[in-house]
Amino acid sequence: MADPPDTLTRTSRAISLAKDFGALLRDAMLFLFAILLLFNGPLVNRILTNAGFEEGSFGGFKWRSPLLKSDSALKDANATITDLRKQLDLATAALADAQTKLNDPVLKTSLDTLRKQSQEMSKATDAVQATVARTIDANASAIASKVRRILHPLRSSLSRDDSGR
Repeated sequence: MADPPDTLTRTSRAISLAKDFGALLRDAMLFLFAILLLFNGPLVNRILTNAGFEEGSFGGFKWRSPLLKSDSALKDANATITDLRKQLDLATAALADAQTKLNDPVLKTSLDTLRKQSQEMSKATDAVQATVARTIDANASAIASKVRRILHPLRSSLSRDDSGR
């Protein structure tokens, strides 16, 4: 026997209403997420990276945790600074050697000025390299903290699995 038409109509209306409500909730959440991205992108990035996400895409915009990018860039910068520092030290030594072999007082004064500028650059390079090293260390501790935060739930669930055996 077939159900009366009134029962089918009520059931289909209830199903339709539930579908519409689910779609409304989905669209409202997407709209809220888009508004948050527009007005407070760093907050959304922090929430997503704290949740363990490293890279994602929303509406054609790609985001990636800036900590990993900056750490890599800082390590490259540190290597470049080290190479430039070696070249600067070689040039300073060559200037000092040339200055001792010259008899022209004007040229000696000019080389002395260049040597002093080279030493000032060397001090500035030391300061920049120290700042880069501190930032790399800070990033390393932040990355380690994130890894521990991600691994801690995994370890605890593994230990629960082991104790349950």
